Amino acid sequence: MKVPEYDRRLGIEVYDTETDGIGGRIKQVAEDFIVEEALIDGSVARVAPEEVQKVVGEGENLICVLVKRNWDTILALEQVASRLGVGKRRIRYAGIKDTKALTAQHVSIWNISPKEVGRVRVKDIELRPEKFSTKPIRLKDLLGNRFRITIRQIEGEGEAVKDRIESILEEVKDIGEVPNFFGHQRFGTVTHIVGKKLVKGSFEEAVLTFLAAPRPLEEVDAAEARKKLSGTQDYKQALKDFPRHLKFEIAMLNYLARHPNDFTNAFRALPRRLGRMFVQAYQSYLFNRLLSQKLSMNPSKGGEVGDYVAELDSHGLPSKAATLIVQEDKMKINEDLRDGKKCLVLPVFGYKTEIPDSADGDVEREILSEEDVQLDDFYLPELKEFSSQGAFRPMIAPINDFNVSRISEDSLNPDRVAVELEFSLRRGEYATILLREIMKPEEPMNVGF
Repeated sequence: MKVPEYDRRLGIEVYDTETDGIGGRIKQVAEDFIVEEALIDGSVARVAPEEVQKVVGEGENLICVLVKRNWDTILALEQVASRLGVGKRRIRYAGIKDTKALTAQHVSIWNISPKEVGRVRVKDIELRPEKFSTKPIRLKDLLGNRFRITIRQIEGEGEAVKDRIESILEEVKDIGEVPNFFGHQRFGTVTHIVGKKLVKGSFEEAVLTFLAAPRPLEEVDAAEARKKLSGTQDYKQALKDFPRHLKFEIAMLNYLARHPNDFTNAFRALPRRLGRMFVQAYQSYLFNRLLSQKLSMNPSKGGEVGDYVAELDSHGLPSKAATLIVQEDKMKINEDLRDGKKCLVLPVFGYKTEIPDSADGDVEREILSEEDVQLDDFYLPELKEFSSQGAFRPMIAPINDFNVSRISEDSLNPDRVAVELEFSLRRGEYATILLREIMKPEEPMNVGF
């Protein structure tokens, strides 16, 4: 089955299902893509709670639910910090949520009162105090996310469309899992390209790619400002030309207008987490390429000698450590894989990644060679905070609580059908990867991906 060129540019080269997709689009409106965060302790951040709870608990961290509509997570929290009059470092969160969506997640704010939080007023942002805690919110508190998603603009008529949708969804449900690719929103349009240039030490090229590389579907004023900067490299003029809503570009341009040749520290003008995302996006691209190759070689997803496995805890989350499968352990490990005690993992390349010297590491070495990248490159002496030692990531994402809640006429698009889905994924797994299996869009960027 043909994979879109856009997916291939992100390293996503295969499908897991064989049925033709239903087409359609996602995210026509924010309410079509609802994300609610779940923590390991059982807490779920609700977009609309059944009732308002009294703030309880003890500690210096106020745990709140942040509900945002069409907001980038980092920008939303900057707005909250500004309205509260506190430093951004006093606000902690577990995960970044989709921008074009309606999302609810937990955040903690150090040394603040519910009364102060209640005075925050930002359009399309709600901050709801829930409890006090002795500890701030951290990534390790995150279990995953619950999704309620509407796919719109599905072409066809009546029962024939419903039959096709149900056939595809049955295949997805029978498989019960999808390849654990990093999803489209991990990349933007140039993020992983900037990341590669940083890894290669090409800081000026990285700056110009971030600021001046064209973006598909971008507004005319932004596109023209990028094109002009590409030709002139006049950062002071670009600071006047760039639309104000491009806040991260404006932050970098502010620095470059004063220090036009300091391309390394220009990245320090950005929030640290955003800066690190460039390198992480490039790692994600390499992982996607590796996963695509491994699935093409072993579509059964069984454990083979030379593969890596990790233990799963009681929540279904993998340990950070991984074990190489050897012949004498292969049968037992495959039993553990079937019983849900272990999962197959692949390396997310970093400077501490170890690739077997044997043929077992041929695919990894081939990808790195094609990219002209070495593992040591992921240590950046000039930007040490962007360095990454690497990790392991599961090959497969189990789909939990999958349900087709409704198939109906599309209320926003006459003569079209809409389907509403509900499901849960673990942290680090992407709803768009499941949706691409169901929809199989020819032009992902044009239909909400």
